[in-house]
Amino acid sequence: HVEPRTLTERPDVILAAVSGRARHVRVVVEVTERELADDLAGVLAGVELLRGASCAIALDVRPESLAFVPLVRPEVVRLDLDLLRTVSAGTTLTIAGAVRAYAEMSGAEVVVEGIATEEDLTRALTLGATLGQGPLWGPVTRTMGPARFDPQRFIARATRPTTCTTPFELAGHAKGTRRAPKRLLLPISRTLELMALDLRVPPVLLAGFEHAQFFGPATGRRYVELAHRLAFVCAYGVDMPPTPAPGVRGQALSPADPLAHEWTVVVLGADGAAALMARDVGDQVADGDRTFEFIVTYDRPLVIAAAQCLVGRLAAR
Repeated sequence: HVEPRTLTERPDVILAAVSGRARHVRVVVEVTERELADDLAGVLAGVELLRGASCAIALDVRPESLAFVPLVRPEVVRLDLDLLRTVSAGTTLTIAGAVRAYAEMSGAEVVVEGIATEEDLTRALTLGATLGQGPLWGPVTRTMGPARFDPQRFIARATRPTTCTTPFELAGHAKGTRRAPKRLLLPISRTLELMALDLRVPPVLLAGFEHAQFFGPATGRRYVELAHRLAFVCAYGVDMPPTPAPGVRGQALSPADPLAHEWTVVVLGADGAAALMARDVGDQVADGDRTFEFIVTYDRPLVIAAAQCLVGRLAAR
């Protein structure tokens, strides 16, 4: 397995280590959950380099990393049975349900480790495990038994999102849009922020502000709290500084980027997904009266696509 920092700073070392394998050997590279949010763009770029070298990706899933699963899109999800025993029952059910849903949607393998007893095995199977690790099968040994080769298992899927569209463009093709002034959309934006804070497992929150001038002091104070409690918080806008508020990742946009004319709030978590996707129609009026075409959606696949669209614009650090 590799640490995110190794993946972002020395991908050449990892690629060299896997390049000498026999053609029939499948390699799965596990990315640990530590420091995943520190350079999300760099991690995603490294993941795609590995997929380009025909390596599948595994992600170690914990409450703090679960929201990144639909962004990293691992071919293998790894769960620690001991971890699931220590978190609250509600959180355990949320994690298990989210992993099962992702595996069903993507075809990913689910590996549960820490299986020591037959009861553990039953629990792991109930959680959706397709593979298991643990002392139930004896001590760790370097002696490998016979294996059955399955050419369809652990195939890397190169699916890096593109930046050629925007959340509103995605939504406009899928849903009917409406129009409203900004002052009536502000409560919807705040409602999504509160939803993010109320979710059982911390989600990611990605927000487009058009321009840094709209990320004012009051917004900054709210986003400090969001960044303190959520898995990852990012603000996009023209002239947006790298850290517009403590703990908040900032991403500057080119004025020519269509996203610079959109107001977006995307909340993506294990137990909730929602988004406000709006586009300024360009009327010359006071800020609060500016008209936006918009949709509000709780359609998880659409919210994931919007999040991938935004994450694709992040610059590596």
